[in-house]
Amino acid sequence: MKSQLRDCFLPPIAELDEAATLLDQAANELLKNDLDLARKLIKEADMPIIWDHISKIIRKINPQVHHQSRKPSATLMPKEAQVKMPGLAYQRTIHIRDGWRCRYCGCRVISKAARKVLIDFFPVEARWGRTNLEKHWALGALTAFIDHVVPRSYGGNNDPENLVTACTACNAGKWHWTLEELDLSDPRNKDPNVDSWDGLMRLVTPRLKIP
Repeated sequence: MKSQLRDCFLPPIAELDEAATLLDQAANELLKNDLDLARKLIKEADMPIIWDHISKIIRKINPQVHHQSRKPSATLMPKEAQVKMPGLAYQRTIHIRDGWRCRYCGCRVISKAARKVLIDFFPVEARWGRTNLEKHWALGALTAFIDHVVPRSYGGNNDPENLVTACTACNAGKWHWTLEELDLSDPRNKDPNVDSWDGLMRLVTPRLKIP
């Protein structure tokens, strides 16, 4: 019996939204040069429960979570035949179109450029080590990615109609599978949620000077 389609792998937990709000506030304080308060907010956003949630999606494949119906196959297009990832400027137009929100789970995401600003200013609080366990939980989980709805391994192209914004977990969980193989509904059937959320891009435009 075919499983019922779902929007994402797991419903997002409330702490993801709380962390996005804390990072939003931290960005505001950084722009006001209140580094101590910004540092405190970034530390508060580093919630272990976020890793507990996303690790169920980005680590070992669990059929109960991923609903994946096949193993990686040699019939997939070889990497050299797949389209390359679009450039950063093009990716940014997709993120703006999508309101800087994951089109699967709906969580707010932040730009990689803004993430780098926070890491550069606050290398201790916005920790960014080599492994997932050494990375700031919220900055890691809420990073904006580009997902090809029709995977590149199936011949998916870089047309904007085939690209959606995805958070770390939804992007990693989808990998090279199709929506059908994962029992996921088509995210393009839902209108993007666009409001004042800017993915913290306001940190990227000004030339902030690290003390």
